[in-house]
Amino acid sequence: MHAVIARDDGLEPLPGADDKFGDLLDYRLYAGIGVLSQGRVIVADRLHAVILATLMEKPHVYLDNSYKKIANVRTSAFGKYPECSEENLRAAAAHSLEESIVKAMEMLST
Repeated sequence: MHAVIARDDGLEPLPGADDKFGDLLDYRLYAGIGVLSQGRVIVADRLHAVILATLMEKPHVYLDNSYKKIANVRTSAFGKYPECSEENLRAAAAHSLEESIVKAMEMLST
């Protein structure tokens, strides 16, 4: 089962939740969580790694691509909510690998 509906009396599987595609999604999700949970600070250049780091409440530094995919998604998702600022979400943007390392080291020391 990879998808459920949360109800007051427990969890109920979504229809079609036992398909093989869903099992692959589960595997990839838990593999990603397993990798990211090993670090105290995450440095990523992939949107889904940044989403997982955010959901896991892990401090993270992200390197965006040329069309600002990560920043645009973050703005769309959190732009209206001051409590979801990069500072509150323990996130920072970097423009180079060197800058991301500096910011990650700063996060480790706080």
